[in-house]
Amino acid sequence: MKHVNKILAGLITCCVILLLSGCSPRQGEKHDFSIGKGTFLLDGKPFVIKAAEIHYTRIPAEYWQHRIQMCKALGMNTICIYAFWNIHEQKPGEFDFKGQNDIAAFCRLAQKEGMYIMLRPGPYVCSEWEMGGLPWWLLKKEDIKLRTNDPYFLERTKLFMNEIGKQLADLQVTRGGNIIMVQVENEYGAYATDKAYIANIRDAVKAAGFTDVPLFQCDWSSTFQLNGLDDLVWTINFGTGANIDAQFKKLKEARPDAPLMCSEFWSGWFDHWGRKHETRDAGVMVSGIKDMLDRHISFSLYMAHGGTTFGHWGGANSPAYSAMCSSYDYDAPISEAGWATPKYYKLRELLTQYADSGQVIPDVPAAYPLIEIPAFTEGYEGFSHLCEMHGEVELTTLEYIIRDHDAAGFDARLALLRRIADDINVSLGDGTVTLTIREQYRNMAEKIQPHMHLIRNAERAARAVGAEPAVHPIRGGTDGARLSFMGLPCPNLGTGGYAFHGPYEHITVEGMDTETAILLELVRLYADRAGDAD
Repeated sequence: MKHVNKILAGLITCCVILLLSGCSPRQGEKHDFSIGKGTFLLDGKPFVIKAAEIHYTRIPAEYWQHRIQMCKALGMNTICIYAFWNIHEQKPGEFDFKGQNDIAAFCRLAQKEGMYIMLRPGPYVCSEWEMGGLPWWLLKKEDIKLRTNDPYFLERTKLFMNEIGKQLADLQVTRGGNIIMVQVENEYGAYATDKAYIANIRDAVKAAGFTDVPLFQCDWSSTFQLNGLDDLVWTINFGTGANIDAQFKKLKEARPDAPLMCSEFWSGWFDHWGRKHETRDAGVMVSGIKDMLDRHISFSLYMAHGGTTFGHWGGANSPAYSAMCSSYDYDAPISEAGWATPKYYKLRELLTQYADSGQVIPDVPAAYPLIEIPAFTEGYEGFSHLCEMHGEVELTTLEYIIRDHDAAGFDARLALLRRIADDINVSLGDGTVTLTIREQYRNMAEKIQPHMHLIRNAERAARAVGAEPAVHPIRGGTDGARLSFMGLPCPNLGTGGYAFHGPYEHITVEGMDTETAILLELVRLYADRAGDAD
């Protein structure tokens, strides 16, 4: 599918052409990730995981790379993700890993940005997601027992894990990818006690091809031992304000030589419909992360960026029934819209001090702009205005007007367009977007300012016929600008019109009479060589 975006500009006109295609995988160098005494080891050297949890399902694919870059600029070295079974297998046996569901493409983008991946394939993920990620159609078998050794549940789980393996097993670090750890189930101790079930899920994960990197479990400090398997890494989940030593006390007693990790350090909390937005203090959150880093404890920030639960994928707590909001902002450092918050900068300041050896923390990426249309801007504010859109199966054209009084501001708008085009080409394949820029009007102030006699004489002419002139730069483009840049400085004289650029645009007879009188006076002034005329 082709998409053509024409971007008409006040100073320059731009055309964007979008051609949908896939992105090619990029393989990196092979590495080893393992468990050492009291630490994780990357190629045999101690490694502290600083993970940012974000969900590909909650971020439009076009923004994946931007959000990953935001996590990298925060000071993280790893991205933590769930794999959502029910979005990939919406009908039994029909698996979808394309476009928005292309989890492998997401992982490769993270690798391109120098980020590792912690994979959490469930089968149950919770995440305030519909049925915790389990497909609805499992319930068509009336006697099914979810998250147990029920034969049908295990059969379907293994089929899903195998499909996840086909997509991601070759992205383990030992094979040139960036996956360093894979989770088995999710917070199962809060649900039941059944080590045999956990062992079956572990075996399903291994059978899917995840045999090269450590497998881990996550649970709460009060429940982690209920289902803990000896051959899995044990991690603890807790949130902002928790006592770090108290959270890890039992784990250190049970496994004194194991590396410690908080696999979900909650930056905030989820929102229920009808309730106040949940927030958590930024200073307390940062203090907790500092406490862990000072103890060489790894962590994953849940969430670094929550995003949006689109469509009908939001879950609900029960009992009593309480639906989740579509916003999954989570009071995360990166807001739902992808903006850096004060919490972001506070955490970035800390993580900069704990950068890995050789780690370069880049500048914070520019935020994608708000929707800008003339009706929502004023004064000298520029805008990017979508004015026309035509779409067919093979070709879609989007036509924008881009305007700004300031040349540097205008250049920044064009740079943003180029970045958006590049981002889409990275995520969807080279050639998806073609950006064409065509000049239309430029700001003629630079051509008028050396010839201000034109303005002064126009003012004199207006006053001579009893009109008080008002001199204002406008945001519109005019033929006067074209003439000015062709060598004929040409300011505009207005007629006092109304309802411009609409079906009821008009002027008055009185206004035309006044403007005619001004023009005649101007002719007289220049004919008499009056004022500052050249």
